[in-house]
Amino acid sequence: MYEPIFSPILKIHFLNVGHGDCTIIDFPGDADGRRLTIIDSNHLDDNDYEDVATYIKTHFPGRNIFRFIMTHPHKDHISGLIKFKEQGIRILHFWDLNHNFGPEKEGGHWDNYKYDWEEYQRIQVDSSIPSIKPMALEQGQYWTNDGITVLAPDQTLIKDAHTDQDGNSITGPKVNLHRMNYVLLITHGKFKLLIGGDADKQCWDFIYNMFYTMLSNPLKRLNLLNTIRPSIFLAPHHASETSFHEELFSFLKPQNIIISSSKDDLTNDNNMVYEYAKLGRVHKTAESGTITVNAYTTGEYKFFKTIFPLKTMRPRRFLNLS
Repeated sequence: MYEPIFSPILKIHFLNVGHGDCTIIDFPGDADGRRLTIIDSNHLDDNDYEDVATYIKTHFPGRNIFRFIMTHPHKDHISGLIKFKEQGIRILHFWDLNHNFGPEKEGGHWDNYKYDWEEYQRIQVDSSIPSIKPMALEQGQYWTNDGITVLAPDQTLIKDAHTDQDGNSITGPKVNLHRMNYVLLITHGKFKLLIGGDADKQCWDFIYNMFYTMLSNPLKRLNLLNTIRPSIFLAPHHASETSFHEELFSFLKPQNIIISSSKDDLTNDNNMVYEYAKLGRVHKTAESGTITVNAYTTGEYKFFKTIFPLKTMRPRRFLNLS
């Protein structure tokens, strides 16, 4: 496939970070320059996975993170924040959520979470790092210019995430962050990327219902498909059943689906992978390693994948034209 002339390149990196997420997007930008965006981060002390901070310093030397988007503050989506600080990688803007979540502060899980959680709390009160909390379909100068559309959450989802089955308010570990997770549609001309974080079925219900009136009109249905059908879909919650919305996903039918997975998935069957395979072509980071994509405004895009992702194996690269 040729590289379209005069088409600014949107560069996307889906990092091999195991059962977590980290997507790096290098937006073409404008007169202010390119804008590096990190959506979630998962750091593991395991040589078979990418070290996110090292990856940034290697592939984007001397650059700061223009915006860090945390889809929700679970460990596998914010771990690595302390390493950014230690290695001098500045975060210029931070996307947060209105939540009363707090992790359980005991056991081995907390030992591996503590310093990233404390760094997250420091960022929240650091006046030098503007923190924003955009809601569904809100617009802002830079994220709108970069083609980012926030599909979720809204105030209803946030309230629901903080309410138990008896209607009582909840805080701490009981807050259902998957209900109020950021869902983002990134549009670059005719190319579209849908990122679902760990959004649960009810969160996807909100998005489905938001567009429901359009779905009943054939003409509007076609227009909607042209607006939101993703070229690439980062499957929510590592292809968990609790995050699979059959009606919406069957309607969208993404061309390519990326599942952020761990090496344990190489030996364990996940039936949901077969469900996603009915929608489009599936790529698992556990099998492919870090996946990079060059996307063009024409809608064309190139995949670069690692055949042997584990660093104990000898890697080679191939070009997959999609």
